[in-house]
This record gives sequence, C-alpha cells and structure tokens, in this order.
Amino acid sequence: MALALVGEAVISASVEILLDRITSKVFRDFFASRRLNVSLLDELKIKLGALNAVLNDAEEKQITDVAVKTWLDELKDAVLDAEDVLDEINTESLRYKVEGESKSFAQVRSLFSSPFKTHNSKLEAIAVRLEHVVKQKDILGLQSVYRRVSWSKSTDSLVEPVVVAREDDKDKLLKMLLSDVDAKSNNIEVITILGVGGLGKTTLAQCLYNDSEVQKHFDLKAWVWVSDVYDVFKVTEQIVESVSSKDCNSTNPHVLRIELKNRLKDKKFLLVLDDLWNEAYNDWNQLIIPFTSGKKGSRIIVTTRQPEVAKFTHTFPTYELKSLSEENCWRILANHAFGNEGYDKYPSLEKIGRQIARKCDGLPLAAKTLGGLLRSDVDEKEWKRVLNSKLWAHNDVLPALRISYLHLPAHLKRCFAYCSIFPKQHRLDREDLILLWMAEGLLQQSSEKELELVGSECFKELLSRSLIQKDEAVAEDKFRMHDLIYDLARLVSGKRSHYLDCREIPKNVRHLTFSRNRYDVSKKFDGFYKLKSLRTFLPLDKWDCNITSKVPQDLLPKLKCLRVLSLSKYNNITELPNSINMLVHLRYLDLSYTSVKRLPDATFKLYNLQTLKLSNCKSLVELPAQIGNLVNLRHLDISDTNLMEMPIQIYRLQNLRTLTSFIVGKEDGLRISELRKFPCLQSKLSILKLHDFDPSYAFQAKLKNKEQIEELMLEWGSDPQDSQTEKAVLDNLQPSTMLKKLSIRCYNGTRFPEWIGDSSYCNVRVLRISDCNYCVLLPPFGQLPSLKELVLERMTMLKTVGQEFYCSIASCPSFQPFPSLESLMFKEMLEWEEWVPFESEGSNFPFPCLKSLCLSECPLLRGNLPNRLPWLKEVRIEGCNQLEGFVSIEKCDSLQCLPRMILNANCLRDLTLRNIKSSISLPTDGLPTSLQSLDIGGCERLEFVCDERWHKYTSLEYLGISESCDSLVSFPLDCFPALRELYIYDCTNLEAIDNKGGGASPNLLNRFTVHNCKKLRSLPEEMDLPALQYLRLYSLPELGSLSPGFLASSLRYLEVDVGILQPHSGLQFQRLPPLSQLYLKGLRDEEVVNTLLREPSLPTSLTSLCLSSFRRLKRLEGTGLQHLPSLKRLHLYDCVWLESLPEEQLPSSLEVLWIGSCPLLEERYRNEKGKHFSKIAHIPVIRISEQVIIV
Repeated sequence: MALALVGEAVISASVEILLDRITSKVFRDFFASRRLNVSLLDELKIKLGALNAVLNDAEEKQITDVAVKTWLDELKDAVLDAEDVLDEINTESLRYKVEGESKSFAQVRSLFSSPFKTHNSKLEAIAVRLEHVVKQKDILGLQSVYRRVSWSKSTDSLVEPVVVAREDDKDKLLKMLLSDVDAKSNNIEVITILGVGGLGKTTLAQCLYNDSEVQKHFDLKAWVWVSDVYDVFKVTEQIVESVSSKDCNSTNPHVLRIELKNRLKDKKFLLVLDDLWNEAYNDWNQLIIPFTSGKKGSRIIVTTRQPEVAKFTHTFPTYELKSLSEENCWRILANHAFGNEGYDKYPSLEKIGRQIARKCDGLPLAAKTLGGLLRSDVDEKEWKRVLNSKLWAHNDVLPALRISYLHLPAHLKRCFAYCSIFPKQHRLDREDLILLWMAEGLLQQSSEKELELVGSECFKELLSRSLIQKDEAVAEDKFRMHDLIYDLARLVSGKRSHYLDCREIPKNVRHLTFSRNRYDVSKKFDGFYKLKSLRTFLPLDKWDCNITSKVPQDLLPKLKCLRVLSLSKYNNITELPNSINMLVHLRYLDLSYTSVKRLPDATFKLYNLQTLKLSNCKSLVELPAQIGNLVNLRHLDISDTNLMEMPIQIYRLQNLRTLTSFIVGKEDGLRISELRKFPCLQSKLSILKLHDFDPSYAFQAKLKNKEQIEELMLEWGSDPQDSQTEKAVLDNLQPSTMLKKLSIRCYNGTRFPEWIGDSSYCNVRVLRISDCNYCVLLPPFGQLPSLKELVLERMTMLKTVGQEFYCSIASCPSFQPFPSLESLMFKEMLEWEEWVPFESEGSNFPFPCLKSLCLSECPLLRGNLPNRLPWLKEVRIEGCNQLEGFVSIEKCDSLQCLPRMILNANCLRDLTLRNIKSSISLPTDGLPTSLQSLDIGGCERLEFVCDERWHKYTSLEYLGISESCDSLVSFPLDCFPALRELYIYDCTNLEAIDNKGGGASPNLLNRFTVHNCKKLRSLPEEMDLPALQYLRLYSLPELGSLSPGFLASSLRYLEVDVGILQPHSGLQFQRLPPLSQLYLKGLRDEEVVNTLLREPSLPTSLTSLCLSSFRRLKRLEGTGLQHLPSLKRLHLYDCVWLESLPEEQLPSSLEVLWIGSCPLLEERYRNEKGKHFSKIAHIPVIRISEQVIIV
C-alpha cells in the first residue's frame, strides 16, 4: 500500500456517510420492511468500499491527469445522487415514526408503498454508474493509499505576521507616511507598495493603517479594495462611502468627484487603494482629481502586483516589497505551527520546517497557511510528506495554498470549497455560514459534540489556517477570503458551486447564489429549471425586493433536491405553496422579512428541517400546531413577528438551540416552566406576555443555567399585576452572567431585584428598560463595567435619579460610574424631576466615554445635568420644558438661549431644535463649527438670521427648516458653502430663495427640497449648483415659472408641480440630458402633461416617469413615450378620471408599470385574464394598488 502525500479526498466524507448509512442496522431493517432489495445495499457497499480505497490517490493525480479528474467528477456526481436517494429513504423512515403511529395498518401501507417503488430503480441506476466508475479505476491505475490527516487544535494567540517579519518595512513606510518633507507633487503624495500576490502587501498596509501614530497624524482615513474589475466611478463611489460612512446614491461621475473633493478639502487624509490592477494612465488621472483639495501631508497608499501601475501612481519611490528571507519565512511558519509553545523541543522538525520554508519562495501567505496545516502536528513523517509533495511543481494556484488545501480533512475541504458560492470579497457571517454547512451535510457528525460546536471548530480551523481572515475594515465581526484563497476555493469547488453573474450556469451545479434585484422577473430564473440536482437556492444583497410568483409556485417544486432555500427580503411573498412538502431534503428555510401570513400545513412535513427563519414577518400571527413534527429543528427565529401564542407542541422540539421568542400562555397555554425542556438554547431569547403566575414556574425555567444566551428580553403583558409577584418572577428569571444584552419591558414592580445592575454582569454591553410604570428607584447601572448603551424610557413614576443610579452604598471612593458608557437615552419620563449629580470623595466623574446624550419628553426635569462630558458628539434634547438655560432643544418653552455646554462642545456634529415655543435667536457665532447637521422643526418664533457669519461653518452638510422661523422672509443659499442637503417645509412667510448672501454657491449641494411654502415667489434665475442631482419643488402656489438657469445640468431626479414648468417646459428638459427620474404633480394643468407627451420633448435618458394628482386628466398622450428608449418605470398615481393607457405606444423598454389611486385604470386592468390586461401583459412587472404581478 502506497503512502498518501495528501489528506483525505473531499468526496471521501460523502462516501463514508453513505457507507455508515448503508451498514446501519436501523436503516437496513427499515429498508427490508419496505420490501426493497437489500442486496442492492450490499452491492453499493462493496463498490463504495473499493472506490473509497483509491480516492486519496485520485485526489492527488487529478491535478495533473485530466482523465482522473473527469473520473473523479463522475464519481462525485454519482455519490451525491446516491446520497439524495438514501436521504429520501431515511426521510420516509422518519416520516413513518412521526406519522405512522397514529394511522391504521392500511393507511400506513398506503402512505409508504408508492414512494419506495421508485427507490429501487434509482438505486439500481446508481449501482450501474458506480460499476462503470469501478472498472475505470483500474484502467487509470489508481491505487489504495494510506491516508493521514491531522486535526489540529486551533489557537487564537498567534502573533500578527507583519510584526514577526516586516518590522523594517513598516518602519520605512511609516517615515514616508508621517514625514513632512514634500514629495514630487504638491498635495497628492502616493506610496506604492509593489509585489506579487501573497507577499503581504495588504497585511502591511493594514498594519500601517491601524498604527497609533497614523491614527493621530491624519484627520481622515479610508480603505477601498479595488481588484481587477476596475471602474473609476465605482472606486470613487467606494471612497466617498468609506470617508462618509454613508451609502452613496449619486450616479453622476462629475458630482461624485465634487463631493469627494469637498469632503477631503483642507483635511490631511490617508487613503488606501488596495489591489489596484488597472494600467490605464488616464483612468488614474481621472481618479485622483478630487485628491488635490486635501491638506499637504495627505497620503495615498496603493498596493499592486503590476509594475506598470507602480510606474504612474507613485510620487515617493515605489516601495517594492521583497520576498521574505528563509529565516523570516521559517519564523512565520513556526509561529503558526507551534504557537506559544515554540519549537525548541523539536530539533528534527525545525530542520524539516526550514526546508519547507525555503519552498515558500519568500511569501508570508504561503508560510502562514503551511504553518496552519502543520499546527500542533509533531509527527516527523507528516512534515516530510509536505516537504516532498509533488505539488510544489504546479503553478495553477500558489503551490503552498494547494498543499494546505489538499492536506485538510475531507469535511474541512468541503466547508472551505462551499465558501466559493459567494462573490469575491463577500463578507462572511460566521453563525449563518455554520448553519449553511449544517444544512448541506458538510459537518462531521459526532456523538460527543453538538453540530453547532463542530461547525464553530471548523470555522476556527479555517481561520487559524488563514483560509478565512477577519475583515479588519469593518467594526462588526465579519470575515473574508484573501483573493488568492478565493481563487483556490473556486478552483477546487469546480462547477458544483456557482455565483450567478454573466456566466452560463453549469448543468451539474449543486449550490447557487445570486444577487436580488428590486423586481426579480421570471426571465432571470429560466436557466434554473434544468438544475434538477440543485441543493442551494440563496439570494444575496439588497432589501425590499419582489420576485415573480413563478418561483415559489412553479420552479421550486421542480428543485426537489434543495437543502437550502431562502426567499428572504422578498416583500411580495405572502404564502408558500403546499408543494413545499415535496422538498423532502430541505434543512434550511429562510422567509425572514417577507409578508408571509401563515405557513401551510405541508411545511410541517419537512422532517429534516434544521433552521427556520421567520424574523420580521410582520404579518405572521400564528404557527400551526403541527410544528412539533419538525423533530430535527434546531434553530427557530421568530423575532419581531406578531405571533399571539406558542403552539403547545413546540415542547417536542427539544433539539432547539435557537428559540428567539417564547410567548407565555394563559390557563391552558404554554407555561414558562416549559423552557427547562430546552437546556441548550443560545444566542437570543425574548420571553413575552409574562403575567401573574406562580414565581416558582419562572425558577423552573432555569435561565441561570443557559450560559449560551447572550441577549435576553423580558416583557410583561399589558394588564397590571401584583407588584410583589412580578418582582419575585423577575428575580427568578435571573440569567447567566455571560449575558451581553438585557431588555425589560412593562414590568410593574416598584423596585428591581438585586441582580439587575450587579457588577458580576461584567459582559453586559446594552441595557434597555421600558414601560416600567411603577418603578420608583433605579438599579446601580453605573456598576456595569462593560455597559456601552443605556436606554430608559416611559418610567412614569420615577421622580429622582439619585446616587443609587451610579453605584451601591458599598462602592469604594475611587469608583468611576459608567466607565464604558457611550450612549445614554432618557425618553418619555413624564414625572422625572431631578437628576442628582454623582458625589465622590475622589476626582472621578461619571460618563467619561459618553458620546451621545438624548433626553426626550421629560417635561418636569430641572437642571443638574452632567457638565463634564469630554467625548460628547451628539446631543438631542426635546420636550424638557423646565430646563431653563440648558440645551432644551425640543418643546422647551422656557428656553431663552443655548447653554455653554453646547456652545463649547467642540465635537458636536448633530443639533436638533424642535417645538420651542419661546422667542429665541440662534447664536451663529457661538455654535460649534464642527456642526454637520442642523434640524429645526416646530419653532415658529425662532429667529434664524442668514448672513456672512455662516460662511465659517464649512462642515455643515444638512440644514432642515420645517414649520419654523416665521421671521424668515428670504433665504440666501450662498451663506452655506458646504451644504449637501437643504430641506424647507411650511415656512409661512418665506418669499424668496436667492444668492445674495455674499458667499460662494454651495457647489456640493446634492439634494434640494422646498414644499408647502405658500408665499414663496422666487428662486434664483441663475445658480451654480454643479452637484445638484435631486430637486423637489411642489405645493408652492405663488411660485411663477421656473427659470431655466436654475435647473442644474447634473439633475438626475426632478419632482415639480407641472404648473411652474410653463411656458418653457420643453426647452428646460432638453437642457437636462442626465435626467433619469421625472415626477410631475398637479391638480390642474393637464394640458401641459399631454403637451410634454405629445412630442419628443423629454430627455431620452429618462428611465422613470411618474404622473401624480392630475385629477381631471382623462386620456394620456403616448407619442412622446415612444421617444423614450430607456424608460423602464411608469407610475400613475391619483389620476381619478384617467380611463386608459396608450397601450400601443408604450415603449418596449418598459419594465415596471405602477397604478395607484386611479380607480378607472384599476378597474380596467385589474383582471389578469381580461382583454385589457392582455394588452399590457408583456410588461414584466405590473403593480395595481397593492397587487404586484411579476411575470
């Protein structure tokens, strides 16, 4: 027997699962009881055993031998098909156990006889296919080989490799970054890091990006991954989003460049462009135009593999990253192989390891992955096998990566390859990926470990081997694959895993993902009907989408091998067809964020279902009683639904690990004590509709023992109960100290139990107390050392927040309350009168890290608010009428001036003024210049003076004035140089918006809305607004004709009263070639609309047209529509007398027709089988009122 140079063949895991099932006595007995041919199992066992012996040899030879690869692919398909057939039989066995006991013998015989007639023939066909494969193995010369696979213990204590081996590189680059010496250019100073893939360019750039000196040196930082799919507009958009931490909606390249230029203006910025491939010099010049506005000392770091890119990007000398020395490669490899233990005890391994390190060609990624492969494996033979592998001679992917993959255990290989179903650089969610692995059967079953734990260990193993990496660019716990690793995953997964893009779908694909669109029409899924073996149907990205009904009604029943099915975020999914029970293999069903109202009874015949996601299904009010039939269900997410009660049979689901909500029943309903039957609950749990019951039931729930629950919400019913009983119940619901988030709602006790606020809950980060109307004393929340967010709302009996809020009496003098708190909100505290300052013998003060403070609707609160908040960035205070002299921002009738706290808050970014009824003047010379957003509403007597004092507010991006500032008669746009969005609504006396403020035009203004200003008569005749894309002007009865000079040529969206377009409407639209969305409103002026539609006067770039509130319009001209070749959406709203559409003149490009509040049109076209509907039936998406028809 030969010795394998690779680990287990990836298909061997499936083969062994089949062999285990075939040899199982329970399975064979059931097989025989159904009068199936047991000899077929023996035949399959012999063939699979023979094949299993040569799989490891085939796994290695397929790399160089195309015939072996073809043979292995044929075997994989046959094994996966056999897996499906045996799974069907096993499902019938499970069904027999669940349903059979309650039926008569005749019913049982009828129930199970028909499916099995086809199973014999399916297995016979598979046996024939396997026989052919067996014969071919000898022709191909495949041999039995010994396999040895190390399952290493993962570690989280590895030293970052850049620290190990790139110290000198980091120091040199830091000098370039922080140096004040000018480079070649005046402002754009580019450091280009050049090197081949896997050399550590990105890791080194990350190390620089996160360096503490760099953090202090630059005002602004941004990171963008570019890749080989290069587009100047897309990259600019990514930079803007990274700089602003907001989604970018602009579609105009010129506007984007202006926006980026203004964001970088006078700021010392650091931008990383990671993995730049494009060699077009002109594209680079276009990209860097906005960067000239930055402050001297700004830097761009470019990482690239292309020398041509380095030639035209660098201003500093190109930093060519050299290959690591053999010594440094060995240091990285040893670090990952031995961890903190070191290699001193293994001199023989050091000798071999140094030879392996030499083969890494100086690439840290290679050393890292090989170190991960050999981690904790001290078998000298295994190290020699890696050293002597034949794979070092092959270059289709980095040999070290290929070797690392081939030495993985079979189930890890499958988990790794499965990740290729996602697009490159897709952010991976750990928990959901594990659930998908479970559903696909990729995890190795263990009698000693939960599947979830096995999955977590697999994930950690891939992470520790550097096959998955933490995404350092985001704060949340997300992961990605290095692009070279992703290429490897795509390579080894072959055609069985596919992300739907422009490529043709392989016929034998098993796992398929795709990106949602706003409307997914049937044409998108035409190619899916041939995918008879498809196991994964998984849409990605985007929210608020709709899908053709043909998918659930027609397509899905044909995909009978599905194990993973998601229809999440498709709003128009209201029900599942009964044919869902045909998906007998289904293990993962995600219907979250849909409009599903109830699940069909057929759902509860999905006996293999492990994960059922129903979160945010707001229309869902009940779960069928048969839910107890889902005996394999492990994860049930029903958070944020409107379920009224739990089905009694849910207690049968004792495999549950996730139960996001538990609704306590009354009388004959489900008792809270039933929670004890779910000892392994994890993650989130909400206990709802708590009421007056024996507190011992709460104790029996044993929440304190459920250490894997991280988020807990306790909510009482609406009826007041006995205060002492509720306190006892809450006391007995004490959770584990591992808790991270706690919410309590509608608790009717006067005090809280001692465990709430106890310092032992050191993991609690978020705490929310709501609607606890009888509480008169707060717990010592200041003692929670990790608390970051605290919300207290609607506690109507609370009058004083005293010393008890900060700490218990026993706390030491040096104690600092709320040491980690960043966000604090008091909301609707109607009786709260006093906030007592913290008293301390030392110098410590509370809230040292507070960034956001909100006081809302606390009408009796007076003074004594915290005055030492060094990190405060956001303040929102509303409805606090008694806060004289403080920052009473909303409904503060006594307010005469803004307080020093706000005027001196140099970090303040957002300020909201609402419903202040007293006369007050805004101190423009005193507000912090850091202000980015100012929102004024319901402040009729507030005096807003627009003059040159506003010129210095170069960070003010948003200004909103609604139902306020009665003294405001004219508004000079040019007083606000950095404005991006202006919103003016119902300003009673506003007569003019002009450009007479003596400043520069706000050339960054992107969104401009004015409506319901009854006296507004004029807008500027000429205005330089090159960035304006979004303009809304309506309900302005005194405004005359709109001047053509006011309409910026950059406009993409225009919403106007059609009356103000006269008399030059045609001329104006011809000046707007980029205009893509036009929204016309009007209670009259129907003829203007038909004039526009009668002739080709609208821009041909128009993609969306909406006509609203033309209540006397009876017919619609269609001649002009034929001249709109790009029109995709036509929306008609509130045209009550409109009788018909120009059916023959609708453009062929039309994709969406939306009719709302047009009764005559709705009547004409509502019937899908009517003659009128047939004339518009070619349009892919038709929405009539709330009815959505997607073909």
